[in-house]
Amino acid sequence: MTKAEFSAIMPDLQHELYDCGALYSIGIGYESYAEFAIGCFYDESDRKWKMFVNGERGMHSIWLESESEEEVFDELYSYILYLMKPYKRG
Repeated sequence: MTKAEFSAIMPDLQHELYDCGALYSIGIGYESYAEFAIGCFYDESDRKWKMFVNGERGMHSIWLESESEEEVFDELYSYILYLMKPYKRG
């Protein structure tokens, strides 16, 4: 998935995350240090795409680094589905 493809579905994903109780915010295009935020950005200095996951109390992790935009956005999408899984019924 590309950044453009992910951007097209991001509002719906954010809405679904909140609806199911996974209170993470999604950010793309910048590195966020906010609590309970996930996203990805392109790091010009490393020339790599990076996916981050933030928890509470300042926990900030770079989850994945890759030269492939598609790999990072596919992983971000998979991680969001993983976050929603415990809340899905059926």
